[in-house]
Amino acid sequence: MQADRDSLRSDRKGVLGLPIKLMITMIILALSIPLIVEAMEDNEVNMMNSEMEQEVSKLKDAVSAVHYSGKGSSRTVDINVPAGCEISIGGTGTDAYSVRASFEGKQMFTAYFEKPIVMVPHEILITSGCTLLLKSTYYDERAGIEVTIL
Repeated sequence: MQADRDSLRSDRKGVLGLPIKLMITMIILALSIPLIVEAMEDNEVNMMNSEMEQEVSKLKDAVSAVHYSGKGSSRTVDINVPAGCEISIGGTGTDAYSVRASFEGKQMFTAYFEKPIVMVPHEILITSGCTLLLKSTYYDERAGIEVTIL
């Protein structure tokens, strides 16, 4: 009978301690889950940023090659834009000398055509994979690239 009483007491301690342990566990989870979700979202953005930087670099290299080959030269380049991303080439003002990348509507970065300094006076928006035809030309005696989506 004494053995039954000892096990009953330890059971009571277990029963009394269980809600406190569950509460502590739930608090730890409640604090941890938002941090884990945020880290996963940041990882996705970083992966997209890296992919977009590679595509923009490929485009800038092709623009340089076309420009240095002389007026009238052309080249094609395949651009792969991940889902949810956009690449915007050229435009008006200072945008004419840049490539802008965005993910889910938020601009990720802007890269400029610096060496050589060339302009794309008409904005081209790319939202999926495509092939671009780049042709070296001049706009008002300024070096430029004509971009056509094939």
